[in-house]
Amino acid sequence: MRLSGRILAITLIAIIIVIATSYVIGIMLVGLKGSESFLELVSLEKAMGFKDMAIQTAATHSDEHG
Repeated sequence: MRLSGRILAITLIAIIIVIATSYVIGIMLVGLKGSESFLELVSLEKAMGFKDMAIQTAATHSDEHG
């Protein structure tokens, strides 16, 4: 139970880091003009991918531990 909670916390931290990094990279690449739509696309795409991965990870660990 504690191990899966720790894994979930690490996953959430990773998601936050990836989204923050994508914002910084987006600002650097596109500049401040027109960056909002680009950032929305990048952050949504990455968040959805990581959310699916986190759900799969959580499901796997819950199966292992009952």
